[in-house]
Amino acid sequence: MTNSRTRPIYFFGCDMGGWHNKDKAGGDALAVCKWTSNGLEHVEATADVTFYPVSGESVLNRKLTDALKENASVIVCVDAAFSWPEAFRRLVDEIPEGQHRFTFTLTDGISNPYLYRETDRFIKKHVLKRNPLTAVGDKFGNNSSKAQALVRWFIDKLPDAYRPPFHAWERDRAGSNLHSIIEVYPAASMKSKRFKKLRWPPHVQDMDQIGSSDIADAKRCAITGVCYAREIGVLPAGDGWPSVYCPDHTLVSEKVRATARQEGWIFALYDG
Repeated sequence: MTNSRTRPIYFFGCDMGGWHNKDKAGGDALAVCKWTSNGLEHVEATADVTFYPVSGESVLNRKLTDALKENASVIVCVDAAFSWPEAFRRLVDEIPEGQHRFTFTLTDGISNPYLYRETDRFIKKHVLKRNPLTAVGDKFGNNSSKAQALVRWFIDKLPDAYRPPFHAWERDRAGSNLHSIIEVYPAASMKSKRFKKLRWPPHVQDMDQIGSSDIADAKRCAITGVCYAREIGVLPAGDGWPSVYCPDHTLVSEKVRATARQEGWIFALYDG
């Protein structure tokens, strides 16, 4: 990000609820913090927000407008799957003609190519040590499909936004883009002991003490974005901060990197 250390950086943490009726709140939560020369500052934290549709009077639109008026960098972190397993997408495409043939060997759930993405399998093996939620097999798909509408809204507002790995992952590009949109997973972030000790400004509670509410997860999304900014060199590295698994990590195989271009990537943390 050009001159990123002299301009503000806003971190938008979005905890997705599912689809909702027209006259009901969407169960969404938003947390926003920003980095300035004075350090990390609180901007917003509320569950009184609807991510579809996003109105011009909404707190999300107002805070993003404020960020753009400041010519700030923006990193958007969303807790929802941004894509679907490749096998599942092929299945859907071939449904009208009944052409799809199932050829995989049925073993455990995480190996099922219709239920889990490669990034989900990576998260299980290296972070969670258990099966993550899947957009196909869990109610999480409700939230994830609505997330596509939110991402589209952000793209309309931030047309130059870098969306790795759908935009090919390049660490230099990640560090130089003014705006970015990434997928995160609060439950995975919480596996990092260092992350649990990080505090939401004004530093009253750390990530391990803020509870389990939607607002708490939105804060975890935003703080994961701060970790990401440090990982890609936008913010200076510091002791006590976790690292981030990016698609170029040595543990990520070439097959997984290639698949991530279609299936997406969860930017999860580790204490490396």
